[in-house]
Amino acid sequence: MYEWLIIGFLQGLLEWLPVSSSGQLFLVLTTLLKISVREAYIYTIYLHAGTCMVTLLKYRRDYHRIVREVFCLRFTYGIVRAFFIATTFSLITGFVVYNIALVFLGEMSLDIVMFFLGIALTITGFLTYFSKMNMGSRGILDISFWEAALLGFVQGLSVIPGLSRSGLTISVLLLLGFKPIDAFNLSFIISLPAIVAAIVYSLVTSGVVFDFRGVIALISCFISGYLGIELMLSIARKFDFSKVLILMGAIIICLTLPLFIP
Repeated sequence: MYEWLIIGFLQGLLEWLPVSSSGQLFLVLTTLLKISVREAYIYTIYLHAGTCMVTLLKYRRDYHRIVREVFCLRFTYGIVRAFFIATTFSLITGFVVYNIALVFLGEMSLDIVMFFLGIALTITGFLTYFSKMNMGSRGILDISFWEAALLGFVQGLSVIPGLSRSGLTISVLLLLGFKPIDAFNLSFIISLPAIVAAIVYSLVTSGVVFDFRGVIALISCFISGYLGIELMLSIARKFDFSKVLILMGAIIICLTLPLFIP
């Protein structure tokens, strides 16, 4: 049982870092706990429920303003437009990519999946690295329709283990010239509806039944996420994780690449 406490604890902390918490958990679940590739993939999505609740608490004022303006049919709060555009494109992309990923993960061996996980981590690392060189001064109000659509599209791709949702979305915003603080906040604010939709859809369609272990992991995830969010966000702002991701991805690729050589 303690293994699931640790799994939840890790998700609660890693979610706030641009290191792909799903990718890290996928590694642990498949290699250490020997869970099947498909079931591990579903678990990595399910455990985001804990950090979703923390996100809701962290940005509750922003969500309150969004909901209030929607019901009042007033869109004076600049983030509302970007929120809905990004969410729409994210849901469409995530739905397609999730179903494709589920089919392929069910047919691939663990070694092949690990190879692609290494590639995904490396891509995240390089994108994060180059985005640090292009931090601008644009604010959320400056975001265009197509920039918000691109943001949602990129977020939808993050259902692939190894592609960090926060890493990808923050990097895209920085590359577009947005201020780091605005990129950071917008990335997490738009995450809630897409992640909730992914959790609900995966639970309804996957057929995976979560027992008491899943509940323990979820509680552990919420507690560690709630207590550690400010520390982790502070670390994420100050520390460059790109080289760690590139190194980790390269190691996984090197370990699995010989399997493809006859």
